[in-house]
Amino acid sequence: MNLADVYPTQDGLLVKVIPEHREPTPIIMPVSPSGIAPNHNMWATKHKVRWAEVLRTGPGMKSEKTGRIRPIDVRPGDVVSFAGMTKAEDGDYVLICERDVLVVEN
Repeated sequence: MNLADVYPTQDGLLVKVIPEHREPTPIIMPVSPSGIAPNHNMWATKHKVRWAEVLRTGPGMKSEKTGRIRPIDVRPGDVVSFAGMTKAEDGDYVLICERDVLVVEN
């Protein structure tokens, strides 16, 4: 199976990385205290930002309160940035969650 052939569920996004879009830049991403070794005072970690074009989206996440689907904010064709939090990778194709998107480029 090729990742380019899958259809995401819930808040999943299938994106194609655009390596030449922008030079990856380091950014600081917060991490939870539980993810840090005891007695360690670092509260952030460095990731590389990648840019990608959204190819397909899932329908959105179901609200636990109302039971309604909250639609995804990005659409196929949008260019987004994300920082290393991928669910699956296959060459230039990457599966991420909507909450991992940092920026949508206009």
